[in-house]
Amino acid sequence: MNIRTKLVLLSVFLLIISGGVFYLFPGNIIVIAAVIVVGGGIAFGAAGAIVKPIEQLKGAAQEIAKGNLEIKLDIDESAELGGVAKQIQNTATTLVNRIEEQKNLNQRLSDQKKEIEQTTDEIHYINEQITASINYAERIQRSMLPNQKMLKGIFKESLIIYKPKDVVSGDFYWFERMTRGANEYIVVAAADCTGHGVPGAIMSMMGNNLLTNIVYYQNYLDPDKIITRMDQEIKYELKQEGDDSKDGMEMGLCVIDLDSFELDYAGGGIPLYILRNGELMVEKADKVMLGGMVARKEGENPINVRHLQLEKGDQIYLCSDGFQDQFGGPSDKKFMAKRLRELFVEVGDKPMKEQQEIIENRFMDWKGEGEQTDDVMLLGFKV
Repeated sequence: MNIRTKLVLLSVFLLIISGGVFYLFPGNIIVIAAVIVVGGGIAFGAAGAIVKPIEQLKGAAQEIAKGNLEIKLDIDESAELGGVAKQIQNTATTLVNRIEEQKNLNQRLSDQKKEIEQTTDEIHYINEQITASINYAERIQRSMLPNQKMLKGIFKESLIIYKPKDVVSGDFYWFERMTRGANEYIVVAAADCTGHGVPGAIMSMMGNNLLTNIVYYQNYLDPDKIITRMDQEIKYELKQEGDDSKDGMEMGLCVIDLDSFELDYAGGGIPLYILRNGELMVEKADKVMLGGMVARKEGENPINVRHLQLEKGDQIYLCSDGFQDQFGGPSDKKFMAKRLRELFVEVGDKPMKEQQEIIENRFMDWKGEGEQTDDVMLLGFKV
C-alpha cells in the first residue's frame, strides 16, 4: 500500500470518527473539541512520520544537485520511502566511485599527454638537428661543384639545372680545363649515383673527388679510360670485389679540344645530345654502370669512345634520367626521353638563359603538385 493510499484512508477514518462523534454527542462542544484535537494530533503525527523522510529525500536531492555526493540518509529501510532512500544512497555511492575512476583515468591521460608532448619535443629537436645537418651538407656539396663562371668563360652560352629531390643530391656535374702540351681541353661530366638524399650525396661527393683525382692528378684525358678508371676506383673504395653490392653511378663524359673543337665522348648510362641546325643527334651510352653492377674480366674494357667534330653553333646537353623519369602531366606518367629530346629541339633557337627558364618551367608544370621522383641535373653549353 503506497503513501497516498494510506493518507486517504487516514483522512476517511478521521471523517468517520468525527461524524460518529457529532451523531453521538450532538451539541457537546467539549467532546467534539477533544476528538478534533486528538484526531489532529494523530493526523499531524502521521503526517510528520511521512513528511520527514520526504524532506530528507528532498534535501539529499538538493545536495546531489550541488555536487555533494557524500550524503547519508538516516531512514529505516523498512520505513516508508526507505527503499527509495536506499536507491538514492546507492546511486550516490556509485557516482562517487565512477567519479574517482574518471579522475584516475584523467590523471593517466594527463600523464600520457605529458609523455607524448615530451616525445614530440624530442622528435622536433632531433628533426631540427637532422635538418640543420642536411642543410649544412647541402652547402658543402654545392661548394664542391664547379663554378659555372669557369664554363661560361669557355662557352659564353651555357646552362646548369640542378634540382635535388631531398635537399642533397645523388647527381653531380663536373668540368675542368686542362693543358696537354700546346693544346687546351675541357673535360665535362654528368653523373647519376645510385640512390638520392644523403646516401646519394655521399656517393656523389666520392665520385666528384675520384674524378678530380683521376683527371687532375693521375693525368687521364681519354674519356673511355677515365670512365674505366672510375669504375675501378669505385670498386676499390666500396670494397666491391667478390660481393653483390650494386652501388655505383652512371656517367656521361666528353673531352673537347678547345683548339680544334674535336669532341671525344664515352658514357655509361648517360647519353650525349648534340643539337645542330635544329636537328638533334644522340650518342648513346654503353649499358654499364660504374661500380658493382657489371663484373669485368681482367683487361676487359667495354667502354666505347666516339670521336666527333663540333661545328660553330652546336649545342651540347648531358643530363641524368631524373627529368625524363618524372611522373606528372594529365595522365600522371613519365616525361620520357622522347619528350625530352623534343624539348631540346623546341628551345634550341633560344639563348641558353631562356632555354633554362623554359626547361625548368616545363619540368615544374609536368610535375604539378606531385612529388619530385628523383634528382634532376642537366648541363648544356653552346660552341
